[in-house]
Amino acid sequence: MSCDIVRDGLTRRVGWLLAAVVAVQLTSCGSGQGFSGAKVTSPGEGAPSGTVATGTTRWERSAAARPAFNPAGGTYTSTQSVTISDATNGATIYYTLDGTPPSTSSTPYTGPISVAATTTIQAMAVASRHTSSAVAHATYTIHASTPPSVAETPVFTPAGGTYASAQSVTISDATPGATIYWTEDGTTPTTSSTLYTGPIPVGFGLQAGDGLSVTIQAIAVASGFANSGVGSATYNIGFPPPATATPVFMPAAGTYPSAQSVTISDATAGAMIYYTVDGTTPTTSSTPYTGAIGVTGTTTIQAIAVASGSPSSAVATATYAIQPTGAGWVAQNSGTGANLNAVSFVDANTGTIVGDSGTILHTTDGGRTWSAQTSGTTSFLSGVSFVDANNGTAVGTGETILHTTDGGVTWTTQDAATPLTGLGSFDLGGASFLDANHGMVVGNDYAQNESLGLPVVLRTTDAGATWTVPISSFLGYLFGSRFYGVAYLDANTATVVGAETDRPDCGDCTWSLIMGTTDGGATWHTQGPQTAGVSLWAVSFIGKDIGTAVGDGGTILRTTDGGTTWNAQTSGTTSALHAVSFVDANTGTAVGSGGTILHTTDGGSTWVAQTSGTPNDLSGVSFVDANTGTAVGATGATVRTSTGGQ
Repeated sequence: MSCDIVRDGLTRRVGWLLAAVVAVQLTSCGSGQGFSGAKVTSPGEGAPSGTVATGTTRWERSAAARPAFNPAGGTYTSTQSVTISDATNGATIYYTLDGTPPSTSSTPYTGPISVAATTTIQAMAVASRHTSSAVAHATYTIHASTPPSVAETPVFTPAGGTYASAQSVTISDATPGATIYWTEDGTTPTTSSTLYTGPIPVGFGLQAGDGLSVTIQAIAVASGFANSGVGSATYNIGFPPPATATPVFMPAAGTYPSAQSVTISDATAGAMIYYTVDGTTPTTSSTPYTGAIGVTGTTTIQAIAVASGSPSSAVATATYAIQPTGAGWVAQNSGTGANLNAVSFVDANTGTIVGDSGTILHTTDGGRTWSAQTSGTTSFLSGVSFVDANNGTAVGTGETILHTTDGGVTWTTQDAATPLTGLGSFDLGGASFLDANHGMVVGNDYAQNESLGLPVVLRTTDAGATWTVPISSFLGYLFGSRFYGVAYLDANTATVVGAETDRPDCGDCTWSLIMGTTDGGATWHTQGPQTAGVSLWAVSFIGKDIGTAVGDGGTILRTTDGGTTWNAQTSGTTSALHAVSFVDANTGTAVGSGGTILHTTDGGSTWVAQTSGTPNDLSGVSFVDANTGTAVGATGATVRTSTGGQ
């Protein structure tokens, strides 16, 4: 190799040795310092472009390397991250994406460029002692890949369902050229499952009375398509089809202050509804339901639904009582034919009824609807006392005491027998509670021996977890007497009413009986007049002083001094009065046989008969205020007033 040195217009060729000496003096000769094929010119000569002056010489500069792209330009199916590099040491790269040539005013390259759409990148490199590089170009074409279509899900014919006889099931698919694979063993089908080639027999060969349930699952596979979703159909062969759903009434049965427009619906598709309003059981010959039924008075609607291929539904029944404002007493539908013996309401909406055969009914809507609760007994329940919506006690025959702390959702039997071990079987007839823990129940054991029976009084201070017998002075001599009602007024004060029988002065006779205690039952004293031939069935107190007792022959007795004296009041009836409820010193209601209802607003100075609307004996009554009350009685009779019976 050699360098050409031009001096004074003369060119000389020197060998490597001279070149090396010149390199030491003049920096270098060769490409290692950015000069290639350089020549030195005298100052008089014009220095060409791309040269560097050194003393009286000029050296030519080489261009920076062209930038390189990675990945190379081309067509791609996804976004690319493009890097640009350059072989020239210290080179700075500038690039554009908008089609204009790059310059040192363009965007400097600092890191990978994300290319999500078709883009042309142009780049140049600039380095010290080098001229700018040639422009590099790379075009990236982005074609996002399209996922394959999914094959249609297979379809079964006939559709899954319940069938009386065997079925041949075909499977089809709308995807052109699809192949179907299926299973019937509960596993998810794959391309390794059974290839579908023709109808699948289901239920053939079953014996009479046998049943079979089979679930077929299938997928479709086709070229150029993703595998389909799993299709599934269950076939119940030999089972009877489900019955048509029971019709539903809207609004629900109950007592309403105005006429109602009742609609009937059914959950079974295509079902026809037939109904009656005359008490007869509906059939397909009854009136077909076509629209809302107007109810302007007490009406019972019964309905059935019929659907093709299914048995008829059960009969649905709803009774609507229309009670206009000021209508007095209006019948409610208790939903039972059992005799109802006592009722306890804690507010206008929440109440409980007890009756024969362990019957317990509960309402939270003022008696528009009554729901039966599970008592766990078949005893005759004759008394009930609730202190709030949750805590209540019911009593009855056979030493029965039931207690609830959840509004009757569950009833628990309590031990009444242990405190009276040796007394024999006894019945309880009345219950009265001060609060959730403190209460008293009364009854008698005359079911064991009527002539030698004794009255029974039990008291609890722990919500019935334990019951005790108050030490009483009367148990020793009131053989054959019976207690039916109790008013527990405070921890020390209580009044019980009933009847004294088998008195020495009259033999087999009955006398009214009232007894009171002011020391928690340690001692008891007979109160008021005793009337021959009369049993007293119930007592109601306002405070400790004002009380009213009712009984046979229309008997009403009143005290205003805590029982020191009792005075007879004129009831205007000879009917037996079985229950009484006062809400204040003046306002009270008594009920009795033959649907008798008496009402007072002056503390019993006058009693006014009201129309109950029922001929049935009434055995229980509960008022929560001067206007709102409920009475119950024989064969499920339930009547209610929101106007004080007026």
